[in-house]
Amino acid sequence: KFFKFYYPVLRAPIEIPTPFHSRKLCCMIVGNKSSSHPDELYSKRRQIIRFYEDKPGFDLFGVGWSDADSRNYQGIIEDKKETASNYKFSFCLENMGNIKGYITEKIFDAFASLTVPIYEGASNITDEIPSNCFIDLREFTSLEELHERLITMSEEEHNEYIENIRAYLKSEKAQRFSIEQFNALLQTL
Repeated sequence: KFFKFYYPVLRAPIEIPTPFHSRKLCCMIVGNKSSSHPDELYSKRRQIIRFYEDKPGFDLFGVGWSDADSRNYQGIIEDKKETASNYKFSFCLENMGNIKGYITEKIFDAFASLTVPIYEGASNITDEIPSNCFIDLREFTSLEELHERLITMSEEEHNEYIENIRAYLKSEKAQRFSIEQFNALLQTL
């Protein structure tokens, strides 16, 4: 028997966001992993890390990396929410792409830190999360095009994303990802 469930990853956002002009450009918080599956996104993460080697404003955090992997490596962190809140954007690539409904904590960690996610993963992400809450990596023909978009985004446009994220987190649709909804589902099994 199969049933649909949502990962219980919904968290309240930070109380007071870091001001726009005090934030660095972007970060990625991931472990150093790999897979031979054709739809894996680990190699895309590495592509992004390599792209930002010679560009300022990008930091990499997570287990399994070293300074040899990236000059932007900043180490292992205690609190994703607190760390990501110091950035305007956070790369949020699922482990796998093109899987309907496969939405994990990655985008929700960015939401909780009130940073704008740059997302790739579930092919039907906009069925669950409004497109005005994140930047869809699939919409760009190159990382250079994406980078240009990031460095030219105005504070007003960034704040609009943040307000959309806040509205979504309060919505009934977002509650599907709450621990309360998950527990309610378990009670029916």
